[in-house]
Amino acid sequence: MFEKTLEIHLAAQLPKHPEIAQSYNNLANVLGTLALRIYREVYQPGNSRIASSLFNIGLAYCRENRNEISLNYMQQAFDIQLQVLSHGDEEIENMQEKIISIKQN
Repeated sequence: MFEKTLEIHLAAQLPKHPEIAQSYNNLANVLGTLALRIYREVYQPGNSRIASSLFNIGLAYCRENRNEISLNYMQQAFDIQLQVLSHGDEEIENMQEKIISIKQN
């Protein structure tokens, strides 16, 4: 569905039109969700690939200013990474900083 919408927008509008950007964004959200579903089927619940996918989905929602949904995904990712990585790990610190910055907005 999103692929077809993108094709229609590309055929009808300039390549840098906002509708084309939105179509790409919608497609990315769908693909991220599909990747997460697969990761959850093939990996144990605490796998870092699941965390990475959750965090990326959270970033996509953040870009859309849907902060409550974004924080939900990012917090799930953060909780997994706390189990997998040590507390002083740079990735954990970066995740925590991003979560804090979203909460402050």
